[in-house]
Amino acid sequence: MLFEKAGHVSMGCNIHDWMSGHLLVVDTPFYAITDSQGRVDFDSLPEDDFTVQVWHPQLKLTDNQQSQTFHLPQDQSMTITLEADFDSIPKQQSLDEFEFLEGY
Repeated sequence: MLFEKAGHVSMGCNIHDWMSGHLLVVDTPFYAITDSQGRVDFDSLPEDDFTVQVWHPQLKLTDNQQSQTFHLPQDQSMTITLEADFDSIPKQQSLDEFEFLEGY
């Protein structure tokens, strides 16, 4: 499938209703997924003005993202602190909780 426009795509499983996923399509060569500590390293960024957009499906902000603008070069690391609450993780259900599977 070709995604020609930047944005968020929600996906769901047509067999298992509790399964979902998210795809974030970006229009920049500068993107990353955080590590388990929430950190990202960008190497060799050009001198310019940048806007960092942090996106998470449960972030309680418009479009589930927070933005911060800065200018490079910057000789030090930068920390972005998320300033919003998060929605709770949706309840996951097991196959045992679905009565429609009985009799198959």
